[in-house]
Amino acid sequence: EMKDSGVKWIGEIPKHWDCKKLKFLFNVETGRDPSSIYVDDGPFDVLGTGGVIGKTNTPMYEKPSLILGRKGTIDKPFLQSTPFWISDVVYYTIQKSYVTPEYLSFLFTQIDFDFYKYVSTLPSMSRDEYQNMRFPTPPESEMKQISSRLLEIEERSKQLITSFKRKIGLLSEYRQSLISS
Repeated sequence: EMKDSGVKWIGEIPKHWDCKKLKFLFNVETGRDPSSIYVDDGPFDVLGTGGVIGKTNTPMYEKPSLILGRKGTIDKPFLQSTPFWISDVVYYTIQKSYVTPEYLSFLFTQIDFDFYKYVSTLPSMSRDEYQNMRFPTPPESEMKQISSRLLEIEERSKQLITSFKRKIGLLSEYRQSLISS
């Protein structure tokens, strides 16, 4: 049985699910200026809006986290599973419920960010806006099953992509050999 989630981009959710604000599931934290911590061969990534922007010897956070853009890349969140330092142009999440960063990452792929963008030439999101976003939240046992299935689908997708890339390469070689002969 379904019920209205109360959020336009979500629509209906199963009746036994909740719809919770992000601030009850995760803390959303701001990064810091990384200019003083850069090293050429550090073991930890320094992250910005586009991913890795440098290396450091000092991680800011050591657990898996969803990295959220502040300006320009709000519709391109990404999961970081290794320790990192985060620049002040992005946010990172700290888990405080049974909802995992991996599951949150999937939820973020479902968002129509046009509902959240500031009116400007550079799309932006404030920390408060992220914290007040609402997400469908199943019971813990059901979330684990969903997460497991999503990981299976993701793994199968990666295998198919690899297979098709290999086939494209072989077809390109065959095409080239036909042209040559």
